[in-house]
Amino acid sequence: MLRVRPEECERILELIKNDAVYKTSSSASQLPIELQLKIVLYRLGYSGDGQSVRKVASLNLFGVGDGGTIKNVTQRIFKAILRIKKMSFYYWPNERERLEIVSATGKEMPGCVGYIDGSEIKLAEAPVMQHEIYYSRKRQYSVKLQAICDYKLRIRQVTIGFPGSVH
Repeated sequence: MLRVRPEECERILELIKNDAVYKTSSSASQLPIELQLKIVLYRLGYSGDGQSVRKVASLNLFGVGDGGTIKNVTQRIFKAILRIKKMSFYYWPNERERLEIVSATGKEMPGCVGYIDGSEIKLAEAPVMQHEIYYSRKRQYSVKLQAICDYKLRIRQVTIGFPGSVH
């Protein structure tokens, strides 16, 4: 249901579990961080209305039927993930590694270090502000994604977030 392997879910949980967003000074308790992550991964794993807060709340799959709670959980998880973004998970190969890549792939694409492609990430709902710029040529609200990977399918560079109307 989460569209990630259990070990991937555990790795993400390990990276975000000590984030300040989960430490509150109020007496109100939060859902367990693991459950919060699973709710967000479920939302991210389904396209169209499957991602909407109302849909997830109405399904009550996680024992949370409140759209406000689901919205708060999603915001918390994204804040924690964005804070770990500065960690170096992917990087452009240095000169030595570029030479290794070129020599390993010389017969298929001489001199090529990476393969680039783009895609759209469909949004579940139209953004509240400036929704028209997120409407793409594919007749959906989206943001653009561009990625470069090497011949071992390791992601080396990612750009995400331009509105769907951008070419």
